[in-house]
Amino acid sequence: TATWSEGGRSVRLDQLTTAGTQLLHLVAPGQRNRNNPWEKRDLHLLQVRRPGPSNVFVSVLQAVGASGPTPAVQSVPITATAGEARAVEISGPDFTDLLAVTDPAAGPGPARCGDRLAFTGQQAFVSRAGNTTTVALMNGTKLRAAGVRLTMKPPLHGKLVAVDQEHFSVTVDCADLPGGAALAGQQLLVAGRADGAFEIESVARQGSQAAVRLADEPTLALKAGEEFTITTFVE
Repeated sequence: TATWSEGGRSVRLDQLTTAGTQLLHLVAPGQRNRNNPWEKRDLHLLQVRRPGPSNVFVSVLQAVGASGPTPAVQSVPITATAGEARAVEISGPDFTDLLAVTDPAAGPGPARCGDRLAFTGQQAFVSRAGNTTTVALMNGTKLRAAGVRLTMKPPLHGKLVAVDQEHFSVTVDCADLPGGAALAGQQLLVAGRADGAFEIESVARQGSQAAVRLADEPTLALKAGEEFTITTFVE
């Protein structure tokens, strides 16, 4: 666990560990202060290291108050039909959150956390606070938890057909996209790109294709033929 504090506010990072985990504290001295270019500051980094050949790292980042109890974080057993899956519980004096994540590369197979949660998708969330229960599902088709059942359409996939920098839009080969502003605010993710996340503003259907206008006038270093996914979310 590591906590960063400044001005009465704190951010805490909890890393769920396994045997053989090493925590390294790295210091890079003499870094420029962005608020005062004449001042030099030390940059402190934390690095978590585990023996190979492969590992799954699970971290929880949360804002914490300057006083009062700190929410506890612990691993929760989860089973999945394919790939890696992890689940964590974050609990405080008046709430309990359960967050489960599956391996997107393994496909949206079913996953289960005992009798607390069953879902098919990439990420599921269950939160209990007092008499209120909130459930959510991302990039999936169904969820069952706390007496609630959710169903939704799977994520949309396709390829870019054309890129229009002048009008900040891309044409895609997916005719299933709802027109107008139905997808406004959702993310179009281009595969294999660190800069490939774009917020959707609107969609104009064009026969077997669709023109997707992107918000905030982004610079589009994209090419026809690249694959994309539009995430789905329901709460």
